Amino acid sequence: MTTVPVDPRATMWSRIASGRPRGRSTVRGVGTSAIGCLCFCAMVCSALCWAAHAGAGFGLADGVPSPAAPARHATTVLGAVTCIDEHRCVAVGGRKGRGTLVELWNGRSWRAVPSPNPRRARSAGLSGVSCPSRRFCVAVGSYTPRGQSNHHPLIERWDGRRWRPAAFPPKGIGAMGSILLGVSCTTSRFCLAVGEKTTSGDTDEPLAVAWHGRSWSISRAFSAATARTQGDLHAVSCAGPRRCMAVGSVVETRSQRVIAAVGMGAHWRVSTPPAPKPMFEWALTGLSCPSPRLCWTVGSPAVGRGLDVVLDRYRDRRWWRAPAPISPRLQATMEGLACGTRASCMAVGFMNPEVRPPSRAREYNVALRWGGSRWVRTSPWNPRRGSPALYAVACTRLSRCLAVGTNTPENGGGQLPIAEWWNGSRWLPANRGL
Repeated sequence: MTTVPVDPRATMWSRIASGRPRGRSTVRGVGTSAIGCLCFCAMVCSALCWAAHAGAGFGLADGVPSPAAPARHATTVLGAVTCIDEHRCVAVGGRKGRGTLVELWNGRSWRAVPSPNPRRARSAGLSGVSCPSRRFCVAVGSYTPRGQSNHHPLIERWDGRRWRPAAFPPKGIGAMGSILLGVSCTTSRFCLAVGEKTTSGDTDEPLAVAWHGRSWSISRAFSAATARTQGDLHAVSCAGPRRCMAVGSVVETRSQRVIAAVGMGAHWRVSTPPAPKPMFEWALTGLSCPSPRLCWTVGSPAVGRGLDVVLDRYRDRRWWRAPAPISPRLQATMEGLACGTRASCMAVGFMNPEVRPPSRAREYNVALRWGGSRWVRTSPWNPRRGSPALYAVACTRLSRCLAVGTNTPENGGGQLPIAEWWNGSRWLPANRGL
């Protein structure tokens, strides 16, 4: 694939190779052969890195997941989560040597649920999930067939009993490969998944595919609205079948800016949020629309030092940038965002450990809460040992939230999954069963 827009939403894939967060940089020229080195250099990586890294380190034995339990310290990452209520949440990701991973949270503990890997796949992983009900969920990601280097989009559907692979994609989508990074479902009859495709001209373009109850198809209205746009989409949120927003980044000649596409049924238009100053490469990676007229999005710069976290609100076709209650010197990377209601949102991420002040020596994770008038900083749970990072969060209407991520042990080895629960007043560990 060509120059890859940086996607802070899945910095986890850089940590898989590096073992800890690194300095900020851009991932370029991503391929499967040297993906470990490329991801190593990126603090703000992407699920693109996940798909590519899967080809090198998350391979499957003959396309079949190993029945053996993963060894201690084997790399296991949770990169996305969704909650139906306080007693039903689903998180997805990947495991080294076993491909896709789906974990079910019942309010007290986690339980692994079998998920299929594509036939003849040498690697596979999931990077997005959405569940409008207990009987219907959709997870998206990518896989690499044996004997190939191009990535193919992966969609799996939960029917209330088990996960099944979806019949996708149609032929001709992304001549040089394509991946899906995020998905949002309003009902069992409507979902929208976004990502990127690489054309025969070796350029990356935004990709959106829709589910209308029977099959998946490319959104022609979206393709028309984003024609001649080079870049990708990192996240999507739908407040209804006729009201969705997707955010990502656009690669330009000398810089990288964000893109926000607002859709209403068959009509899509591109709306560009204000760029931060100074202008460096950056991307919007977290998104949540609690109502058809209100969306929050979060992002981080990809390179440079002393840059602010971006917290943008889109309301009635206008953008407003909220002050972030965190010092730019900490170089925080914000990755996930969820809103339970209009007045209650949570954004999660982590600090750069190389610039963390001594007073916060054990604080890697970052969590910001919107209470209706301003963003305030909360104190997320941090393991006593290792280097943790939060990548995704989901919130219920009762303002309870579940965040997931990974922790890198101090003695090296692979990453271990972590989770924590916001009970309305404080964060508590939620790792039982992981």
